[in-house]
Amino acid sequence: MIIASASKDFTARIWNIHNSACLAILGGVEGHLDQVISVDFDAESEYLASASMDHTVKLWYVGKGSGVDRLVEQSKADLRLVDFPAEIHYPRCSTRDVHTNYVDCVRIFHRLIFSKSTENEIALWKFGDFDDLVAGQGNKVKTETCVIHFRQMELPETNMWYIKFEIDPLEKYLVCGNQKGEIHIWEINNGSLPSVKSNHVLHPKDVGCAIRQIAFSPCGQHMIAVADDASISRFARRT
Repeated sequence: MIIASASKDFTARIWNIHNSACLAILGGVEGHLDQVISVDFDAESEYLASASMDHTVKLWYVGKGSGVDRLVEQSKADLRLVDFPAEIHYPRCSTRDVHTNYVDCVRIFHRLIFSKSTENEIALWKFGDFDDLVAGQGNKVKTETCVIHFRQMELPETNMWYIKFEIDPLEKYLVCGNQKGEIHIWEINNGSLPSVKSNHVLHPKDVGCAIRQIAFSPCGQHMIAVADDASISRFARRT
């Protein structure tokens, strides 16, 4: 299994967890200037988004021809450790025009990007122009820095950092908790932009503190929410 990790050393890394091999280190010359606290692959595993305490979101190319693809295949075929991970110092895209504080969560959604900070909202935006692919006009010699904003989704009581949202595996819902113990749900699969206000709000029983993170089962039928009071709430989707 190939995963990505966010690191306190200002980098994102790609791993094969079957042999503990580090396949790629993303950072350095044009990398983040503070701790990376969220990462996400696109659906084709060609790009990795990273979000940081330096207020930026960056998009890294890790697909065919990047060097990472070769090491991924090598690590799958040979369970011995990869001796030298690929080092990628230049992202295809980078911006600090979306948020004014720590960016604690980022998710790639087709050609668009959802991200949040401590601003009581989730931002929906993309790099480049409307008709561009996910990386806009970014390439190996030019970093895309232009962004288009589509929606600011209101998420009350989230002015503290490290509250993370999640998109379900079926890409029907975006879900995030808040400091009051509420869970806000947006419908995102209806062919139009998400609503400004959430479509549904859940109130987990006996939870009155910050819900820090949401996770879904692979089938999308079950959802877990974890909170500051050490509680774990489980929700089953009605069929």
